[in-house]
Amino acid sequence: EQAIAHTKDFYFTNPHIPWYMAQLLRGQRVNNEVLRYNARKAGFDLNKHYFLWTFQRFDPGENAIESLVPNISYTLNTSLVYTYANQIVVIDQNLERYRDQSVLGKLHSFLTRNHLRFGQSMVFPHLEDLHTAFMQSQIALGQHLHDEGTFFVDSYPDYIVKAIRDLEESAGLVYPTMNCFFRIKEDYRRELLVCLEKFIACGLNLSATAKALFIHRHTVIYRVEKIEGILQVKLQELSQNELELIRLSCRLMLAEE
Repeated sequence: EQAIAHTKDFYFTNPHIPWYMAQLLRGQRVNNEVLRYNARKAGFDLNKHYFLWTFQRFDPGENAIESLVPNISYTLNTSLVYTYANQIVVIDQNLERYRDQSVLGKLHSFLTRNHLRFGQSMVFPHLEDLHTAFMQSQIALGQHLHDEGTFFVDSYPDYIVKAIRDLEESAGLVYPTMNCFFRIKEDYRRELLVCLEKFIACGLNLSATAKALFIHRHTVIYRVEKIEGILQVKLQELSQNELELIRLSCRLMLAEE
């Protein structure tokens, strides 16, 4: 209600997306001069980077969400808010809001009340890349379906694993000795796989792994020694490609559990 009362403070007049923005979202080309003219007219600063929010209801079959455009515009203090394919798309040039937890706190009650969730893209330099930003927000929306908000940069590894699992050849994307983990009890196997994946992600750094997992460094040392015994390798001696295959194997195995 407060947002609607303050709607006049913003210069958007129509929640429906302009034709040139819709073209960009679809991945279609727009004449550069036409794009620059209309973008400036809409309030988009061509010299600044941006990221994309895409909001949708938890249940896409619920009522249309056009009426929520003023609320989101007011909360995020931007006029670049539109509806597209029964979603609300926000082009945000305030990079301080990118992955900002305080903004999520401000949005929490609004999202809960209106059964909304969002996906957020990475930061892009050019408006011509809007289709890529939009697809990133869609990927984020497709992960962690019970969360209010998901960031592409956090969710794309799960998306890749999901896409790979659907391939017939995915059974071959496993490091040769990884199946030895199946001889271990499930709970302990999961602990070791999580530790191994994080250890590789942290550049084989024991202290960084311990910090990321909130466990003692000596626990990491013990688990790494156990893992190397199972895999019959020394992780420090493997190539980067081999390490990445082991990391992918961990994610695929964890996704199966």
